[in-house]
Amino acid sequence: MKNIISLRMRMLCVAGLVMTWAHGAQMYCHKALTQGGKTIYMTAKHMQENNYQLLIEADENLTGLGGSFVFVNGNEPYQLNANGNFVLADDKRTITCNITSSAAPVHYTPLYVLFENGGETNFGQPDADYTQTCEGGDDNPNDPNDPDNPDNPDNTDNPTGWNDIEWLGNGSGNEAYTQMYKIRPDQGQQVANIQVAPWDNNNVGIYTWVESGVQSVSVAAGIQGAGVLLHLDAFTMEYTEVNIVAATKTYKCTVYYKNGIVSQEPVEPDPGAAVENTGVVRTPTKAVIDGQLVIIRDGHTYTAIGAAL
Repeated sequence: MKNIISLRMRMLCVAGLVMTWAHGAQMYCHKALTQGGKTIYMTAKHMQENNYQLLIEADENLTGLGGSFVFVNGNEPYQLNANGNFVLADDKRTITCNITSSAAPVHYTPLYVLFENGGETNFGQPDADYTQTCEGGDDNPNDPNDPDNPDNPDNTDNPTGWNDIEWLGNGSGNEAYTQMYKIRPDQGQQVANIQVAPWDNNNVGIYTWVESGVQSVSVAAGIQGAGVLLHLDAFTMEYTEVNIVAATKTYKCTVYYKNGIVSQEPVEPDPGAAVENTGVVRTPTKAVIDGQLVIIRDGHTYTAIGAAL
């Protein structure tokens, strides 16, 4: 009888710890963790029902994880570094743990990461909130009362045709950026959230990463290997097309800014259309300035009937 009571007490303690950790959990979206001269970037997110992901990135080669555990399905121990529970990328810069669980995972031991140069580093016990998606969060997009559902008649905050794209999560600490930006990424491009980047002079921007080293970006941005911080002050228009030139591909994405100058969304040219002029042709942009519809082309502004301003 004493053993049964002791077991029940231990289970209650575990449940209490899980509830405490969950209550104080924080969003981890490419969050920098530094210890002993080593830095990793940790992302914890909810992929879909019963499917969660831990992503660990670094600017130097990794070899794996040490003895690190999370609770799954409420209170079941799960060893992150067990065979088959993590994948080390071919370039050794990323470790991915895809976790199946009926409840959000909770870390209950420190996170130990193994480096090719430097051995094992203890980054402490993460208080990560796995209920987030790192792209704004929406656990039930089909809810008719959800403001992101296009069938909701009260849905007035979403740009036309962008209802399936979530508002970017705001990890900057400035509430003014909440539900203000969306991004339509290219294939192979991943997006974290809006954040402050200490490695980029503490600029605030949208952190995104691609599949190979970035060489240039068409807007103001900070570059860190395959990662990019798109500076928020680069977005003044409602829609801005961004080109990210990487080693193996040029990625084209579009950023929507809710309070931007009203403009026509960029449209990809029809590859089957006849080419009548091989010179440089700039697509005119429509905008509303001081309540007047104007057209901006080649740096010049015109009225709707073509008169120069």
